[in-house]
Amino acid sequence: DVLIVAGCDTPGSDIISALSSKFTEKISFLVSLAIRVNKIVGEDVTSGDLEVWAVRPATPYDANLMEDSYDDGSSGRGEGGRAKVLCATDLGLRKKTRVAMMGEKEKQWEIKMLLKPKVALESVVDIMDE
Repeated sequence: DVLIVAGCDTPGSDIISALSSKFTEKISFLVSLAIRVNKIVGEDVTSGDLEVWAVRPATPYDANLMEDSYDDGSSGRGEGGRAKVLCATDLGLRKKTRVAMMGEKEKQWEIKMLLKPKVALESVVDIMDE
């Protein structure tokens, strides 16, 4: 349309054909480069993410994944696997790193806890009543 407005008297179909034959290879090359850059930025380079982590209420307490904010070390409240989380008191930080690709889109992740979230256990209510 721009060429016709500028005074070109060649039919539109001939213009499209000429431009396509001249620039198709170059445009295809640019598109393939753009797809490659997108893949590198999205998958190859960025293989890990940092995540803020909080523990949900009523989750069973696990000392490997969280810390009891009110534990003085002598009560043993979190031992035995029966203790449940009342609420989160501090956020944690974990790193997810891609370790493998399972097929075209499915990724396998390794999760490492960098900073354990802190929690108050349901048993903290009993201490407050004393």
